[in-house]
Amino acid sequence: MNIIQIRKELPTSVLTHEMLEDILSPHVNNVNAKISYMVKKGELVRLKKGFYVLGEEYRTTPLDRFSYKSIPLQAYALGIDWLYDKTHGGKLIATAEKALCDKIKFDRGIGRLSQSKLETYLAHDLRIDMEMLFNLDAECIAAIASAYRSFNLENLAKLIRRRRHNALNS
Repeated sequence: MNIIQIRKELPTSVLTHEMLEDILSPHVNNVNAKISYMVKKGELVRLKKGFYVLGEEYRTTPLDRFSYKSIPLQAYALGIDWLYDKTHGGKLIATAEKALCDKIKFDRGIGRLSQSKLETYLAHDLRIDMEMLFNLDAECIAAIASAYRSFNLENLAKLIRRRRHNALNS
């Protein structure tokens, strides 16, 4: 089985080792050797252990930039949803709360932000729609803040709660 046949069978751009194994195992004896060979030939690009994308000449969409951060185990599953469709299968995806918390947590150089400075940072640096921000789940953000032990994320949860409280009382 060649890379063109694999591309036809998998409509997704990120391939797992398990997906490749399911496709290759009826056709080759040593799946790991075949995957290694395909990586060496440039037919597959290894993103990290167990995750691949098609090589440049076999890709139909441009490859984005990937980065990985170490996070505390207790923070990993917070703010994650399971998304499934028949075409792409199942995958874990960050909620808006998790994505924003991770961005703030790993944004270097912002230091400890007061609520007013945090609001300015969100509106001007990240260009967050403040109306959408105040619809986020403050309790989810507070749980993520606790798991990360993050002052800025705790302030974010407080900011959202305060804005909601003020909106209800006005």
